[in-house]
Amino acid sequence: MLDFLQAFSDVNALAVFVGAIAAFAVGALWYSPMLFSNAWIKELGLKKDFMSGDKAKADMPKVFATDFALTVVLGIGIAMLLNLLFVRGLWNGVALGAFVGLFYSSVTTAINYTFEKRSLKLFAINAGYAVAMCVVIGGIVGVWPK
Repeated sequence: MLDFLQAFSDVNALAVFVGAIAAFAVGALWYSPMLFSNAWIKELGLKKDFMSGDKAKADMPKVFATDFALTVVLGIGIAMLLNLLFVRGLWNGVALGAFVGLFYSSVTTAINYTFEKRSLKLFAINAGYAVAMCVVIGGIVGVWPK
């Protein structure tokens, strides 16, 4: 049986990096005016121009860098789970990504949102993205062995 360190050493770093880029692209679309940005902004109680100030613009590189780094960590975790389960392939990766997104990311988000008294609509937007990004990362990592 593969152990934790072996599962980590068998991670395909390039696949994880590409998966993180793809998840970022999904996020750009997900939180765009074409999909959910207007509802997301409304549910957060923000103004449409909340990112137009000098401070907000100055913070964006740090926000995106942190978000990308965390997405890479998520990709490493999904890749390690695939390694520990000895599974590969697009559909196994997609299924594992969906499992992680639904049963871990979304549930954790729901627990926090319950205490924060956030709306079901905001939960659906953010949890939906969590599932989508995990599915994309899982699919990419699943088809791209080390």
